[in-house]
Amino acid sequence: MDSARLINVAIDPGRSLWLVEDNGIYEYTFLQDSISMEPARVIQAPRGLHTHVHRDYAENIWVTTLGEGVFLFKNPLLRPLTLPLEASLMDAYQHEALGVLLLTVEGELWAFQDGRYTLIRQVSFPVDQSTQILPGFNSDRLWVAANKTYLLDLKGPEYLLDAKSYFLLDDSSGFIFSKPRGGGFIPWQDTSSISEQLRIFNSDEGGEFFVQNRFVDNRINDGVLIQEDTVLIGYQKGLGYFFLGSQTWQHINNPRVTKEVNVIERLETARGKEWYFLGGDDLLMAFSSQGDTLNFSSTLLQGINLYSMALVADTLLWLGTDQGLYSYSVNLDSLSTQFLGSLSLLEGLSNQSVRDIELYGDSLWVKTDAGYAYGNVEKLLKSQEGQSPVPRVKKMWVNNILTPTTPDLALAAGVYNIRVAVAPMQVVNPGQLAFQYRLDSTEAWTSFNGSELQLFGLSAGTYSLEIRSLARKGQTSDSAHMFITIPAFWWQWPWLWGCMVLLVGLAIFRWLRNRNQRIKEKAQSEVKIAQMELTALKAQMNPHFIFNALSSIQRFILASDTLAANEYLTKYSRLTRMVLNPSDKTLVPLEDEVQLLENYIALECLRLSHRFTYEIKVDPALDPKRVELPALMLQIFVENAVWHGLSSLERPGQLLLSFSKEEHFLLVLLKDNGIGRKAAAERNPRRGTSRGSQLVSDRLAMLNETVYQNQASIKIVDLYDAEQQPAGTEVHLRLPLSVY
Repeated sequence: MDSARLINVAIDPGRSLWLVEDNGIYEYTFLQDSISMEPARVIQAPRGLHTHVHRDYAENIWVTTLGEGVFLFKNPLLRPLTLPLEASLMDAYQHEALGVLLLTVEGELWAFQDGRYTLIRQVSFPVDQSTQILPGFNSDRLWVAANKTYLLDLKGPEYLLDAKSYFLLDDSSGFIFSKPRGGGFIPWQDTSSISEQLRIFNSDEGGEFFVQNRFVDNRINDGVLIQEDTVLIGYQKGLGYFFLGSQTWQHINNPRVTKEVNVIERLETARGKEWYFLGGDDLLMAFSSQGDTLNFSSTLLQGINLYSMALVADTLLWLGTDQGLYSYSVNLDSLSTQFLGSLSLLEGLSNQSVRDIELYGDSLWVKTDAGYAYGNVEKLLKSQEGQSPVPRVKKMWVNNILTPTTPDLALAAGVYNIRVAVAPMQVVNPGQLAFQYRLDSTEAWTSFNGSELQLFGLSAGTYSLEIRSLARKGQTSDSAHMFITIPAFWWQWPWLWGCMVLLVGLAIFRWLRNRNQRIKEKAQSEVKIAQMELTALKAQMNPHFIFNALSSIQRFILASDTLAANEYLTKYSRLTRMVLNPSDKTLVPLEDEVQLLENYIALECLRLSHRFTYEIKVDPALDPKRVELPALMLQIFVENAVWHGLSSLERPGQLLLSFSKEEHFLLVLLKDNGIGRKAAAERNPRRGTSRGSQLVSDRLAMLNETVYQNQASIKIVDLYDAEQQPAGTEVHLRLPLSVY
């Protein structure tokens, strides 16, 4: 403190003097008569920024700063114990009638009760930093372990036991003691003659006497009486039982307790259930008298020395360690625990090395290397609520350059590393608060260590940075919010890329359109060529039909049947007109084709003197005026059926022509009961395929390429009767429906 720079002085009337310095805030109570003494309390605040201190009626401390706002230090959970007359407290013990007995380094024994101090006596033996008060079987009898062990009778003299004891348990039948090389048991021969026995212990043979009464070869650290004559003892090799009546020892084989046990606490819950808490090397556990076990995470205590423990209201377990005062939330019903954190110096802890914890009435007393502090049990229980203060952004660095903090940070185009220093709006339990952040409201929260957030490689975009604090039990605060906007480089502009994509798309579209246009023009040329070929084929079919018709008329004239020849010639002229009119069309209406075929069949029937009958059927589902089919496609098959199948038939002939609809196809059936194709070929042998059939096949192939997309088909089926004799021919024509 000699090198500190004094900034301000603040006074709480009747209570404290505050020295505000550049390396902290020091509190001196008015019970201290000199500021040169050690302060009662030190508050670590932001270095060099605080200017004034005020404590309100709720014992909260307010610290004003330059440019950093106002800090609120909550009323601490622990309050330093200040003794009168500059005394230094070494150890304490709760007496049933006198309150808390306090032994000072000056050898003064004080009683503290109802906030008042009463001097009980001055002890004659020296007191040093290692002095401990070890309670005896009788409340007026105290054992004091210093460089030697003393028996202090509050109503009588002091007795010296010429040996240092690390642990001592006084019982009506004797006392258990601990020495560096082991522990022993000394039975009382007569409780009224303690002084005589202590004189024996103080003799030159005392050491040998202790060796003779040693029941364990390892140093005893702690122990509790669990039954009338049974003591549970923790020592360097674990746990064991010592039976007072038989003066025998039994080691406890427990797979979880294999190392040194430093502390044992016997705790009775509000429901009367006894629990035994054990602490030691990588060990923290508890078991009840009914056999229940309570386990704790040992990883949290690795490398930490555990000195003492205390259970507050069956729910809050405090651990005294060389790293501070740790706390656990304990549920003895569900056998579950939760680590809550540790108290900091801001909460009244005078030193991180906590040697002892004791519950005295409604107060928790904590002994550290720097003295005692005590706190109210109710406040300690409320501390579990873990209220989480809202964080604030203190400073911000952009690419290691200090930048003014603002809710909206707009940067130039680039890639940035941003460092943000945060602190809670009110300073509560520093070091126990965790911080979390996220860059988008849809993302999960991410924790970061300490009070600085590192954001690496932020590129173009708008970031919604949220930071919140997280309390010991998981409560979260409201978020501190700021926006970070980083524009893109010009080559990263979305609209630029959009224009480039649009231009490329337009180029591809134009290329495809030109390509498709060329393909379309080529296809149209091929269609025109195919149409010309179809027209040529049909032009060849018309003379074929005319030749056959004129041959029939010639037969009538040679037969001198003038009337029949005249009737036939009249029908022929009408049919010729129908054939020649659509000569420039590829497809004709079904109505026109049916009429043409009916006239042709009537002519053939007349020529053959009605030796066959015919029938033409049209499916009502078809509209004859709208359905189209190739012109003169069926005439060749009708001609073949009449000339080759029916004309040579000795029995009455039948010819059926039907048009039906099946899904999206037109089905044409031509059926005759003639002599069949095989017999007709035998009667009229010829070389190769007939000219008419070849023309139909070529024409259908051309139509499949140009109009029907290879969906049209034709099939000729020979019919047989039950005796497998030729019974006629069927022609099946399947065309995609063409509706205009």
